Amino acid sequence: MKSSTLAGPVDLGTLAEALRPRLARLSLLLRREQNSVLSLSLAQSTVLGQLLDGRPRRMGELATMEGVRLPTMTEIVARMEAQGWVTREMAADDRRCVDVRLTDAGRRLADQVIATRTTLIRERLEHLSEDEKASLAAALPALDRLLQGFAP
Repeated sequence: MKSSTLAGPVDLGTLAEALRPRLARLSLLLRREQNSVLSLSLAQSTVLGQLLDGRPRRMGELATMEGVRLPTMTEIVARMEAQGWVTREMAADDRRCVDVRLTDAGRRLADQVIATRTTLIRERLEHLSEDEKASLAAALPALDRLLQGFAP
């Protein structure tokens, strides 16, 4: 991968083309490390992340966020429930719906996922120059804006 910088006025197509593979590789790096250390699928990790705020989520809501059909999410959540990471219960306000909640074991696993990913990134950052680290720090607000409106 070329490590050149974009000079002059920024062409959005060129920037998008340059940014896409870098973000994809970073995502792949984090997923591979997570899978090798924790034996956790990307979908399971996403569900954990959605439940971290303590608010239960409807099965359909989780399926929509993950971009899968309801039967697929039901299988994912069933495997997570078997591991003790989540619980499922009928929604109090609509008996046709199922609420999914994070358990204490699920919270501990989520904390471990976060710690593993943070450690991996920190180890990579240690190899950068101070200028490169400062550039990444300066880019954080722009990345936040780029992700605005995207559910975590």
